[in-house]
Amino acid sequence: MDLKKRFTLIAVLLCAWRLQAAGLVFSNAPSVGVALYATAYSPAAGNFVGVGASSTAVNSTIPGGSWAATSLPGSSETIAAITYGGGMFVAAGGPNTAAISSTNGTAGTWSAHGSVFSASQSVAGLAYNTGGSGTFAAVSSLGAISYSSGGNLGSWTAASIPNSSGFEIYYAVTALDTSGNSFATCGNGGLVRVSTDSGHTWGVIIAYNPSDDVYHLKGVASGGGKLVAVGTGTSGSGGSILVLNESTWATVANVPESAALNAVAYTGSGFIAVGNSGTILTSSNGTTWTASPSPTTANLFGVAFGTSGSLSNIAVLVGSGGHIVIGGYLPTAAAFGTNTVCNGGPVVAQAKLGGSAGPWNVTWASNSVAVVTQTNVGTIDSFTNAPFNPGSTPVNITYTVTKVVDTKSLFSGPGITGNVVSTVNPTPTVNAVGNEAQTVCNGTAIAPVSFSGVATSYQWVNDTPAIGLAASGTNSIPAFVATNSGSTPLTATITVVPHYLNNGMDCAGAATNVTLTVQVCPFSLNMTLVNSNPVVSWFGNYVLESSTNLRPPWLVLTQGTGGVTNYWPQSMVAFPPFNFFRLYAPTN
Repeated sequence: MDLKKRFTLIAVLLCAWRLQAAGLVFSNAPSVGVALYATAYSPAAGNFVGVGASSTAVNSTIPGGSWAATSLPGSSETIAAITYGGGMFVAAGGPNTAAISSTNGTAGTWSAHGSVFSASQSVAGLAYNTGGSGTFAAVSSLGAISYSSGGNLGSWTAASIPNSSGFEIYYAVTALDTSGNSFATCGNGGLVRVSTDSGHTWGVIIAYNPSDDVYHLKGVASGGGKLVAVGTGTSGSGGSILVLNESTWATVANVPESAALNAVAYTGSGFIAVGNSGTILTSSNGTTWTASPSPTTANLFGVAFGTSGSLSNIAVLVGSGGHIVIGGYLPTAAAFGTNTVCNGGPVVAQAKLGGSAGPWNVTWASNSVAVVTQTNVGTIDSFTNAPFNPGSTPVNITYTVTKVVDTKSLFSGPGITGNVVSTVNPTPTVNAVGNEAQTVCNGTAIAPVSFSGVATSYQWVNDTPAIGLAASGTNSIPAFVATNSGSTPLTATITVVPHYLNNGMDCAGAATNVTLTVQVCPFSLNMTLVNSNPVVSWFGNYVLESSTNLRPPWLVLTQGTGGVTNYWPQSMVAFPPFNFFRLYAPTN
């Protein structure tokens, strides 16, 4: 195949994987003011680290937020390569080629080790793979490759490069996901070499082509059984894509951007390639690429993607002028649920969160008025509210998610759906409508007691059923004949509770009491002297009559009022013979 016709190369090895890279969006993070050339991610430490000019390293656990800068050990130089593996970040550059390591990439944790190459060579790329008790491989822009095994960064060994032309330049290196012992590197003239013995020997996959010596492959990544290399073409700019299927290179048309590409990263299910003028390309299958809207025109030199850990599904892109671009998926929120509650709640509103990796900050609103922001929540957010209904009928309150923010990328998602509708019952109340306190004699009628208020029912409990009333009931207390089999008054307290039942939610309000007293007083007639005047007293609404000799005629004097009646029979003074009295029940 005539590689001279190719300008930007994306070489892809093997086939078949799943879609996910589509849908990534990108946004600027705060710039750090110094050129950055490479970045790496630690799932264990949960942070990204970028390296660049003047021996500078930057790190962040919230990539969409602030980045902390630190100076690396050694003289000021360009640190062009970084990788993560074996529980540590390893960085290097040139012209002083000492490897520098840190477990978490923060200030004060970096240590310098032995030289990777001779002092005259700069490190252009670093990679780690698990074979050989953990191996780091380094490539040089002057055609050298070395490796360090077993975590001993003080010892680096020159690799064997068979059939080297002597003009080979290596720009990047990656571990192959198909084997813990395999690496791949790429370089000038369309060169690709692979090692299958933990970096010891590097064979040719695509040979260096001296006639294409301005045709450079600047970045390489492996994932999903595929190898992808990106770069520039014979004119120094982009133009087409090549795919390797079963050892045969074929042309892939429609490269979406023409700018030179500098780096590529695997996303766990796709690839991201970055380049000059802010170019960002994504692919879900390695053959079809899409240009993503870029928030910058700065040249982008490095890219890393979190495939696991707390920063999963977040990309970090670094470039000239200290520009940092964050890539990720927009968060989503789907509120759900309908419920009926009593006045004051609680209402539990829930939303299922997703889209990005999270955790998330979620802002809830009640009838469009913001009420709370929940922070650092998981995939199901629960919000508890105490709604107030001042009226006498049920009201509906709608709870919605108005904003959801990924706490790591700081992306805010427009994908908010659903709401929670809560019906709030009114507070039940009760008032007795007359007859709430009655005193009667044994055997006489108790008047019915009805209730009003805000309620669908009134439930009452009688603490003294011996008065002739049931132990409990609903709504009005019916009329009944009072009973008292004892010798002293009998008082019953009936506790009335208002209830509001709606949509299966039964709400109870404050109780009120009705008092009913039954006296032992049938035909109870007493006579006393008050100031030497006789007084006849009785209880109830009985009629008082008098006679001189207990025989007719009986003279009706008065009728009782229902309670205690006192009567002064003045006629006894004028007519002493009238000294017999009786009571009888009225006929109506």
